[in-house]
Amino acid sequence: MPDSPPPPRRTPADCLLHPNCVLAVYCIAAIVATIIKLAPGTFEQNGFHYQPLQNFAIFRNAFYHLIRHQNLYAQFQFEQWDFYRYSPAFALLFAPFALLPYQIGAVLWNLLNAAALYWAVRSVPSLDQRPKMLALWFMFLAMLNSVANAQSNALVAAFMIAAWSAEEREKPDLSALFIVLATSIKLFGVFALLPCLLGRARKQLLGYTAAWAAVFALMPLLAVSWNELGLLYRNWYATLLAFNQARLGISVMGFLKAWLHLNPPANYVVAAGALVLIASALRARQPRILVLASVLIFVTIFNYAAESPSYVIAVAGVALWYFSQPRTTANLALLAATFLLSELASTDLVPRSLRREFLEPYVVKALPCIAVWLKLVMSSIPLNRERNSSQP
Repeated sequence: MPDSPPPPRRTPADCLLHPNCVLAVYCIAAIVATIIKLAPGTFEQNGFHYQPLQNFAIFRNAFYHLIRHQNLYAQFQFEQWDFYRYSPAFALLFAPFALLPYQIGAVLWNLLNAAALYWAVRSVPSLDQRPKMLALWFMFLAMLNSVANAQSNALVAAFMIAAWSAEEREKPDLSALFIVLATSIKLFGVFALLPCLLGRARKQLLGYTAAWAAVFALMPLLAVSWNELGLLYRNWYATLLAFNQARLGISVMGFLKAWLHLNPPANYVVAAGALVLIASALRARQPRILVLASVLIFVTIFNYAAESPSYVIAVAGVALWYFSQPRTTANLALLAATFLLSELASTDLVPRSLRREFLEPYVVKALPCIAVWLKLVMSSIPLNRERNSSQP
């Protein structure tokens, strides 16, 4: 019998695109970035000494403030340099990390963010393995930027993507859980509902979402009383309102002010963007994964509080947009611009003076994502390229 041909040799590209390799890189990068941030130890600011990775400290402190019946949204200047702006439920859900020693909890928190984003992208049912791995490599720097600041943005992106994937697999109960989890961290997570409602199980999805929302809204009652919970929600609303009125973020509103010297009411800009987003989704002229991509970009570029680490959510949307359709020169140019301006420009490879004097004041990080979002919504507009076939 003739000898069987030897198996094809694996190239370096094959190794880099292997799921285990990508997962290992994501996890190792998250661990190393956390250790580097923790290594210097406490630092001093305005006369106070704070723990490194202050975002993690704020999340961790919120759990202890909750179980001690304190106002989560007060200023704890002796413990942290900023306010807590997330839901009471998230403070309780942070218990597994808060109860651990600080350094171990921080490492596991960042590891969760990185692994969740990897897992969510792998769960997308409409993409083959290769484009999924390419998408993960593309968003790697954005993920690392978020993790290096102990932010929750990679986790929010993961929940929003996972919600859509679960709905595509006709699991509305699981989809609803991911939607509510995303919303419990950042309120704009509720927009994850939009692409999911384009599926067939709309009524079931809405029912499960309402049920999970009630569970998460009442969950802090495990630690506080009814009266305390009501006060926490009022304080949360007041904190978000004051914060949103104080800044424009790396957003469409920031772009309008920096480039066009326009300063319309931010609420009107967000409302207009939401109407465009919903209208374009309802046109149903594009695959539902592109609606998901549009939502991921929208919740970032129309976010009052968007900052550099927030852009892992928008970059994830750009990646899903590009790798879920045929390649074109225009799309490749937008992808490259997103990588250069929305990811690479935020690293130390770009001089700090250039970032502070030009890139940040002119919200350059937002420009490619805004362009991709406009292309997405424009693609849903019907074009009258053909006349009625009955006409001569």
